[in-house]
Amino acid sequence: MMIIPKLLNPPAKLTSSEKNSPNLSPLIKQQQADGYEEELNTLNLVVSFSLDDMKATIDFLRSMGFTTIEFRRIAGMCPEILTYKVSDVIPVFTFLLREAKVMGSDIRRVINRRPRLLVCNVEKRLRPTLYFLQSIGIAEVHKHTSLLSCSVEDKFIPRIDYLENIGFTNADALAMLRCFVIVLRTILSLNSITFTRRWEGI
Repeated sequence: MMIIPKLLNPPAKLTSSEKNSPNLSPLIKQQQADGYEEELNTLNLVVSFSLDDMKATIDFLRSMGFTTIEFRRIAGMCPEILTYKVSDVIPVFTFLLREAKVMGSDIRRVINRRPRLLVCNVEKRLRPTLYFLQSIGIAEVHKHTSLLSCSVEDKFIPRIDYLENIGFTNADALAMLRCFVIVLRTILSLNSITFTRRWEGI
């Protein structure tokens, strides 16, 4: 099995004293300041990932009907997919088809609209968010699949708490959240369209 050699070691997080050190490389300082650490970590994973596993994942997505152009766009928006094995991706498709009730004919559109779904853990992210959306009255979640990648704890609960803290009842807060869900879905869709146009040079 051929492995791409590890070419890049991402910079470690710096302490306050290290950040102010006159001996610290200006480039490293700039990388830390610009928040590139996550991107560098992702790149480090990609270049050390098995070529066989990467090819298998690409072949699997092609077997699902994704074109080369679509895969390039997906990888551009979500490079982590290059570090995922087929066994990591299959549960996502199974979840979308069986639990989120996405039609097989719509699966490409759903993924192209929100590529991050492919790298979300079913148990920790997709299923809890599905149940939450259903619990607040979003019955047809298959129409809001772009929201399944959102964290309940980070994205939705804080908004309910905020609305209740300023005087809304729980019922009114949930009603407001349902409106927010529709707005958020629109924002995510617009972001995806913007990225696609930039990617295609439109």
